[in-house]
Amino acid sequence: MTYSIILPTLNRAALVRNFLACVETQTVLPDEVIVVDQSDDCATRDILEAWHPPGIVKKYVHREVKSLILARNAGLDACGETDLVGFFDDDVTADPRFCEEM
Repeated sequence: MTYSIILPTLNRAALVRNFLACVETQTVLPDEVIVVDQSDDCATRDILEAWHPPGIVKKYVHREVKSLILARNAGLDACGETDLVGFFDDDVTADPRFCEEM
């Protein structure tokens, strides 16, 4: 089974960094992480570019229009073939077994 994580965010790069660190601690890693950034600067993109997770495809989507619903849809549009999609908020810190249990 494959799964993807979609993470919409808006001007909260530090929280994105924390979330990505949390993803790396998961006992079952996602196949891809898609960050949909609606920020006014490049900080989130820079954090994602510096993140080098083992075996996880990372994708970055930037949107100027700020809308959580449209950001989630943009993440789905960027998704590869996957069995399961998890939508997360950027301020989440998940237990290391969260994705395994999901």
